[in-house]
Amino acid sequence: MASQNPFDALPTGTSDPAAPTGARVYSPAQVLGATFFGGVLAGSILIGLNHRSHGQSERAMWTVAAGVAGTAVLLGIGMMLPENFPSMGIPIGSMFAMRGYAQTLQAAGYGRDVREAPSGPLGVVVAVGIGCFVLMMIAVVALVLAAEAAGV
Repeated sequence: MASQNPFDALPTGTSDPAAPTGARVYSPAQVLGATFFGGVLAGSILIGLNHRSHGQSERAMWTVAAGVAGTAVLLGIGMMLPENFPSMGIPIGSMFAMRGYAQTLQAAGYGRDVREAPSGPLGVVVAVGIGCFVLMMIAVVALVLAAEAAGV
């Protein structure tokens, strides 16, 4: 049995390990589902995973950062709305906006590779969605407790 040196160069004809071939891609419907459970943050995490699977690590980081900022803005807007304001339009609008964003990115950026790629695992979609929901609830409870302690 010959041992292989991990520091040897790749043999000729071997593809780059970071190449997007065979990468799992989260579909716009999966982004919509994650956004349903966990808001804009969850949808942006799945889109970021799509970017990362296509070798765009920096773009993935900025996508998740935009999701954090978008979630903070939406939570702030939600907390400032009057008590009897019909606020269901905000989460519904954000769900379909994230799905549209995912469709636009996949159609323009990944092309044929998306149709041939396997879908991302449903378990990851649900875990990201529920995990982001829990994080948002912790943030809301912390903000409410801080506001009560400050006498606001």
